[in-house]
Amino acid sequence: RHKNWKLVVGNAGRFDGWVPPHDVTAGALLGEEKKKCCSSWETRNGQNHFMLFNLKDDPLETTDLSDHFPQVVSTLKSRLRTYAMESINPQIPRDDPQGHPALHGGFYSPGWCNPVV
Repeated sequence: RHKNWKLVVGNAGRFDGWVPPHDVTAGALLGEEKKKCCSSWETRNGQNHFMLFNLKDDPLETTDLSDHFPQVVSTLKSRLRTYAMESINPQIPRDDPQGHPALHGGFYSPGWCNPVV
């Protein structure tokens, strides 16, 4: 995401229906037809596909603008490549058997620290 733009890369997952704005109550929706937006999500989800949204004008991300703003897509792809070159894999420590819940009253512990009693 950069400024008002959000770039979605690859498969964003299967879209399962319309999501109302946060300030709309169920009562306000009664009798109102719920629309499905972005039905193209189900067909345009290859790894090399990009979807571009203007979050200021379209906060519900209903309109893919990638075909209309290819320069914005290119700029955001370049930023992503830069981030990817600078990123490192997460440093996740191995599980410590001393952290097992059986040793700490039923609670997980990192294993390397002792509780203050």
